[in-house]
Amino acid sequence: MFFKAFLFLFISSIYSESKVKLEQVDLEQFPLVQLNVTENKLKPIQGENISIQETRDGITKNIHSFAILKKNQLRPIKLFLSIQATDDTKKLEYIKQMSVLLIQSLSKDDRVGIQVFGNDTYFLSSNLNKQEAISKLETISSAKGNRIISSLNFLLSQTNENDLPNLILVFGVDTPTQDDEKISTLVEKSRKQNQPIHLYSVYDEKFLAIAEYTGGEYYPFDKNKSVTEIQSKLYDFRKSLPVLEYKSSFSESANLFKKTKIDLSLKIGKSEIKSNYEISGYHFIKSKFSNIEFFYTFMFVVLFICLVILYIVSEQIRKRKRNEELKLREEELLKNDLYYHENLLNDDEDFSSFENYSSKKEELIEEQDFNNTLYNYNPISEKKTNDSTASHIAVDVLNNSEKYDKGVLIIKEGPNPGRQFTINKDEVTIGNSASNDLVLLDNSVSPMHAKIKKVKNVFVIFDTVSKVGVVLNGTKLLRPKPLYDFDEIKLGKVTLLFRGK
Repeated sequence: MFFKAFLFLFISSIYSESKVKLEQVDLEQFPLVQLNVTENKLKPIQGENISIQETRDGITKNIHSFAILKKNQLRPIKLFLSIQATDDTKKLEYIKQMSVLLIQSLSKDDRVGIQVFGNDTYFLSSNLNKQEAISKLETISSAKGNRIISSLNFLLSQTNENDLPNLILVFGVDTPTQDDEKISTLVEKSRKQNQPIHLYSVYDEKFLAIAEYTGGEYYPFDKNKSVTEIQSKLYDFRKSLPVLEYKSSFSESANLFKKTKIDLSLKIGKSEIKSNYEISGYHFIKSKFSNIEFFYTFMFVVLFICLVILYIVSEQIRKRKRNEELKLREEELLKNDLYYHENLLNDDEDFSSFENYSSKKEELIEEQDFNNTLYNYNPISEKKTNDSTASHIAVDVLNNSEKYDKGVLIIKEGPNPGRQFTINKDEVTIGNSASNDLVLLDNSVSPMHAKIKKVKNVFVIFDTVSKVGVVLNGTKLLRPKPLYDFDEIKLGKVTLLFRGK
């Protein structure tokens, strides 16, 4: 017995650690680094000697200035309950009641994991809310054996250090099974994850060793105060941890495009904790903006870019207005064009009947003369003859134009789209009057809107003094022009497609 006690004290001196534990390195406020530290209840970190070192690429820097922050609030946690499924019905019911009592003291943000073990059967539910956990407890049935070490090895392999802070509490009401695994494997895994294991169990040296070696607490099953102490432990664990806050010594050398690993060495009293963290481009940007000189420089550059963009946009607006003015001026010049002007004057005339309109048309046709002058008209002779269609088409223009044996007009937009009209005469007229060769029943089309003449196999389109004019391929027709295959002719709201064959 003396040898066992001596061995227990010897192993405790090797494996036991201070209750100080680094739970998390928080970089949310980088370049400020916040270390969430679990402290010994009997020895708060305020009374301990604290030193912090950071190392990068073999360069070590001491942190001389830091602050200890404490918050009076509770944090969300994950409570892992590892329950032995004993074949003692009364003990099993008592453990269930204890588990329900602990779960009910949690908040809605807390999570629960439940593991049930015996000799060889156990299951794990690792992410339950309060109601789900209480329902899960009802399904626990009795079993034999207590292979606690193998079950805890499995439990530690399922916990995730990126989850909420974990508190592991084991209920063991029977002595451990003799053929269980070695305790050294469990202790190594617990120390590697920095995860203490707390036990509420019957007295056994193996239970004591698990709690002691992993930095946990042991609560005797037959002690009346154990339940109160467990509840107090759970409340203390849920309280926000003390925070060591300092400015990273390598914040200015962070890399925008490459992650940088910083090794961390923390000493609190006799405890020494090794850890590390990584800073990325995100932390680089936060670090730069925390520098007031960089911030003002950056804002100046942004302001300058905004001014440049504003200048470019204003220049584009000014250019567009200038183009609109030029377009209006061009329209004014077109109004001074004789052909356009005569069309406009004729549009103002009131053709009360188609006969009137037809006689006017015949007069215009008789005065047209195809000679050797390219789009030539003489304003002097125009005044003398009052020729409203003094435009001419030269022979060389006709010779250089596309020649077709047959022409077809297809209604692309307007009444009866898709309808085809074959130009089978040397001259066809187009309008909304029934006397035209091609009748377009649309109010936007004049009674006789346009005509197409076939001259030496060249199809030439004329505007026959329509009200809204003729638009050929997007350009208003000011003089007669030859037609080419796939030309678009717009008469009011009607669009015709010319096909030459």
